[in-house]
Amino acid sequence: MRLSYLLKNENSIILYSLAVLVTIVFLTGGASRYDALSNAFLTPVSFIFLAIAAFLLKASDVQKHRVIAIFAFMTAGLVAIQLVPVPPGLWFALSAHRAFESVAQLTGTLDHWRPISLVPELTRLSLVSLAAPFAVLLLSIRCREDTAVLAWVLLGLGAISALLGIAQIVGPKGGPLYFYAITNEGSAVGLFANRNHHAAFLACLYPIIALLASEPQKDTQRILFRNWGLIGFGALIVPLVLVTGSRGGIAWATIGIASAFWIYKRPVARRVRGQDAKRKRFLVAGVILYAAVMTLVATVLARGESLERLIDGPASREARFAIWRVAFEQAVAYFPFGTGYGAFAEVFQIAEPDGLLGPYYYNHAHNDWLEIVHSGGIGALVLMIGLLLWWCSSLQKCLKSKQEQGRTVRIGKTGLAMILILGLASLFDYPLRTPSLLCLFVLAAVWVSSANQKSHKNNVFHTKSH
Repeated sequence: MRLSYLLKNENSIILYSLAVLVTIVFLTGGASRYDALSNAFLTPVSFIFLAIAAFLLKASDVQKHRVIAIFAFMTAGLVAIQLVPVPPGLWFALSAHRAFESVAQLTGTLDHWRPISLVPELTRLSLVSLAAPFAVLLLSIRCREDTAVLAWVLLGLGAISALLGIAQIVGPKGGPLYFYAITNEGSAVGLFANRNHHAAFLACLYPIIALLASEPQKDTQRILFRNWGLIGFGALIVPLVLVTGSRGGIAWATIGIASAFWIYKRPVARRVRGQDAKRKRFLVAGVILYAAVMTLVATVLARGESLERLIDGPASREARFAIWRVAFEQAVAYFPFGTGYGAFAEVFQIAEPDGLLGPYYYNHAHNDWLEIVHSGGIGALVLMIGLLLWWCSSLQKCLKSKQEQGRTVRIGKTGLAMILILGLASLFDYPLRTPSLLCLFVLAAVWVSSANQKSHKNNVFHTKSH
């Protein structure tokens, strides 16, 4: 392929590279564990796309999205700093590290330089895992083409995950439709390993549905069939969230539905055209098909296995509170430098109370806001506060925008809603520990950043009508 052709079609190449990368990440990056087998494929592929993105990136793109670029590079820098060895005098001067001094004396390593991270090999893997979100970030801020394609790709992935979840419930526990060895067997996890992560993703589809349903089309017939399909899928998400068995999923879906009403604007057709009998028959057939699917879902729900979990679980809540208490105490003890990214499971075991001991271990705090401070210390805390302030400022700009129903503002609202859902889900779980949802978060942030631009001349979200 000639270089001139590549340069001429650079925008299309960027768009479809981004779409392919997002698809790959969702198909292989649904687990939060560092030892998931799919990471052996996802990591090198992510670095390939990252190299392509870095080659095509322009300084002007970074300048336009400088706020989220600064957040991203500071996050990577914070992880990297934890891997830099420091003198033993400084390392043991930290109050929480003094407990390891006697061990170092016994092993004859008292004079060794050590990184801040207590488990540097896992922190190193955390740094490597940032390749996929960074590739998505650089490609998305460089993209100048019709990014409605990305919204449809995400919706398609959501449909695949939803149908897969139904098949998982109908099929045997631990069957071949579960893609990860460690997963919630018997639950509808879809493309993920965790039911809560699947529910959070499904909830994020509501803003995307509202965004696509607001787009203008060539005539009223196209709008009618497109929006009926979107409404049908949106209605199907509710029982699918129940099928996951995620208690938080119901709340996140409620927020997603509310945000959809906030985002939606009645689309405009370039040509008004009446309905003919054939099209009406297709519409009726679609409604019947949808009713059949809903009946199937209701039959699955009748098994009651997922609903039992929604009204059960006081013991699990008590265990979660106990985890939070220990994690908070350790976050204070290891402040201001943190324990190291990826080190939570090993560090938590140092102070794990007897009441939590059992055949299973806790790999995360089930409160990512707390765990991030536990891992990154004051640097992570400052970044989180900055991110919250940026989100609030972006929300204010959307609310005050004179082009309240413009496409750019709608894409900004969509990004804000997705970030809100993932942020609230992170209060009780760790959705952003999965590469797929972290990349979704990055895309949402870029969409919000695009809406924040002072000039709306170059609309980043437009749909071509033919």
